Amino acid sequence: MANTVTTLTTMANLLKNVYAPQIEETTKRQVVTLELLETKLGQRSPWGGNGFIVPLEVNQMHSYGSRPENGNLPDARPTSWLQTTVPIYSHYFTISATGLSMAATKNNDHAWADAWSRAAYIATRSYRQHLNRMLNGNGTAILCQVDGAISIGGTYTTITMDNAYGVSTEKNSAINGAKFLSTNMLLDFMTSSTVRDEGACPVYSLTPGTGASTSAYATFVNSYVDSVSDGDYVYVAGNYGTELPGLELLADDGTLASTFQSLNCDTYSDWQAVVHYGSTPGTAEQWSTARMMNFVDDLESLGGMNIAAYKTSNALWLTVGEIMRNEGYVVNPEVLDTGYTVIKFNGVNMYKDPYSMATITAIDPGVLKIYEAAPQGWLETDGGVIERDHSSGYQRDNYVAFYGWHMTPGISNRKRIGKMVDITNNVWKAW
Repeated sequence: MANTVTTLTTMANLLKNVYAPQIEETTKRQVVTLELLETKLGQRSPWGGNGFIVPLEVNQMHSYGSRPENGNLPDARPTSWLQTTVPIYSHYFTISATGLSMAATKNNDHAWADAWSRAAYIATRSYRQHLNRMLNGNGTAILCQVDGAISIGGTYTTITMDNAYGVSTEKNSAINGAKFLSTNMLLDFMTSSTVRDEGACPVYSLTPGTGASTSAYATFVNSYVDSVSDGDYVYVAGNYGTELPGLELLADDGTLASTFQSLNCDTYSDWQAVVHYGSTPGTAEQWSTARMMNFVDDLESLGGMNIAAYKTSNALWLTVGEIMRNEGYVVNPEVLDTGYTVIKFNGVNMYKDPYSMATITAIDPGVLKIYEAAPQGWLETDGGVIERDHSSGYQRDNYVAFYGWHMTPGISNRKRIGKMVDITNNVWKAW
């Protein structure tokens, strides 16, 4: 790139033609779930104002029967047709540069490009991390939970965090509270009754959990957190009720949410995924190949599932591999061209994903897809891709660019996906 006078137009073209394709490619390549699913463009699906209308595939065998010679043919029963609506959510990140930095690099577009590329790198990394978190989560948007009483004192207040995803049953729940947090992140604290405790609270400093039981903790300026309480749930500021459903919710039998994509799970039993619990729900049991085959049998017989892949947490992936090896199976972890490491169960790849919970999710991309209203990219306004910051009603000496993706994972037949839960993690120990 030759040194020329840098303008908003030249930088906007750079963002669109150079950065946008890279961001899209790395997003899809570094988010495991996106690697496994087809993206369905809105132009190919009926649009219902704020979501896609998808025909629901209903499993029915009531028109089948075997008869003797000259016997009556089976009764032709009416086929049930339902439709479900996949709501669309929007996901954004922003990069910015001050007017001062623009002036300082006006005659050196190398410096300008370097400043924007660093900002884009940091922002897109966070964007991918949160897409990973959401696509694996339970749809609650919970990052973690406040652990213990809050003591306000001095200039700063330290708050102990645990239970990533708001789930207390993970092997490392006591120490994983910082899994989805970072410094300068804006947070909201909510009580269990979803009443907002605080406005946007910036994280001043962050310390991860250590050992087997030492919880993570975050530090805030006192004025932001004077009414936070033990047990409050923590969210990205403004994200409560606006995040997309993840695999934990998609592969649900009505336990996490009785109504999903506008259909009630109790009314339509075919709208319940195949979920294998322990002897009783909540009772963890040892994983074994026999238990896994019972799970596979139900997936293939109840829903006619074509299992394309399994996905699980790093720790449970290791547990499965070690138990299979102990049972005499040949286990050779394979690194795919995409960089993901897999082991095979019954010839099907099992992916390990640091964002997954300690469950094993079976994926059929024939019914589970990413629905997007428009391809991801920079948002253009009247001022183009890069515009002056008008926050708080003022024109500021700051220029911003917004990147967004209007998409949601959706499903047309929940019986064709499933998950195994209540699994004892024997091999892995807390670090």
